[in-house]
Amino acid sequence: MEAKAINKKTYMLTDEGQQLGELHYKSLFSYNAEIKLTNAETYEIKSVGFFKGSLSVRKNGSEIAKIKSNWKGQIVFTFPDGQDYIFKAKGVFSNKYTFEKKDGENLILIIPKFDWRKFNYRYNISFEHSHQDILHVLLCVFASNYMNTYMSSIILLTTTSGIIAGT
Repeated sequence: MEAKAINKKTYMLTDEGQQLGELHYKSLFSYNAEIKLTNAETYEIKSVGFFKGSLSVRKNGSEIAKIKSNWKGQIVFTFPDGQDYIFKAKGVFSNKYTFEKKDGENLILIIPKFDWRKFNYRYNISFEHSHQDILHVLLCVFASNYMNTYMSSIILLTTTSGIIAGT
C-alpha cells in the first residue's frame, strides 16, 4: 500500500493501483483536513481547544476520535469505544513510524520517502497482521505529515537560532 502527494494539499492512498481514499488539507498552513474514502464516507479533522493543542476527527458532526501529542513525542488517538492507539517514530534515525495499540501490539508500519524533485513525501505502508481499517491508515498518513512538519520546524528553529546567535 502507498500514499503519495498528488499536489501540495492532497495525498492519495492506493493499493496495487486501486484508489482507497484521500487526505486533503484545507490549506497549506493548517492541520485542518478532510478524509474521503472510496465508499463515500467523509471525515473531518479540526484543531480544537483554546491553544489548538488537540485535534478532533468527526463524521457527520459527531466526534469519533481525538488526536493529541504527548511529552514522549508520540501521537495518541483516542476513540470513544475506549481503544487507544499510539503513533510513534521508530528506528535509529526515527525514519519509520508505527501505529500500535496501547498494549504495544504493532498494527501498521509507515516508511516515509522524501521526493526532492517534487518536494513532498510518499509513504510505503505495511501491516503487521492483516489489512487495517482504511480510516486508520489515512490517520497514520496525517500523523506522519504532522510529525514530519514538527521535526522540520525544530531543525529550522535550531539552525536559525544558531545563525541569529552567531554560532
